Amino acid sequence: MKILNIMKIYRNNIVLSILVIFLISSCQDSKKNTDVNVTREISSDNNLNRDSVEDTHHERKVLKTGQYIRYIDFDDGYYKKGIEHKYVRNDKKEVVIDNLTNLMWQDDKAIRDLTISWFVARKYCVDLTLASYTDWRLPSRAELEGIVDYGKYNPSISNIFKNIDTYNNLTSTELASDSSRVWIVSFIRGQEEHVFKDSWGSVRCVRDNK
Repeated sequence: MKILNIMKIYRNNIVLSILVIFLISSCQDSKKNTDVNVTREISSDNNLNRDSVEDTHHERKVLKTGQYIRYIDFDDGYYKKGIEHKYVRNDKKEVVIDNLTNLMWQDDKAIRDLTISWFVARKYCVDLTLASYTDWRLPSRAELEGIVDYGKYNPSISNIFKNIDTYNNLTSTELASDSSRVWIVSFIRGQEEHVFKDSWGSVRCVRDNK
């Protein structure tokens, strides 16, 4: 009888020990998960802070749009901030260099009467030889919009450009929702629109001035 009681007590102790070990293990796993979550949260916060710094860095490089009249609160005329372009024109080579964006723009007389489709425009820029350079391309929407001067009207572009066609200037940027359409920039008042690729427009090629 005594032996049976001893065995019961021994068995109960084993069960209790197993439960204790299980509970300790569960607590340790929970702590690990908590530490991982905390680490992720800290990492996420660091990413947010880094993104904010990067956003702030980009904001410091926003170009001036040329608009100095305020029409509504918080428009460009309200803030009057941004960095001025650093344009230099080479009259002999008929190009305009922007030392701020490190882009070289075509500015020869061919621009005045050049109205072609988007498909032809891309090939035209690739085949262009100007100022002894052959690495010309059709500008992106952001690049072409970047030389718009919203403080001017018809043409809405810096006076340093001598050859201008205000008609829809073609860009290489396709419409995100419809690849059969591309963005254009008009230099009458700097408006942007999108047209079908077989539509005709003006061309001003660009190259990276490295």
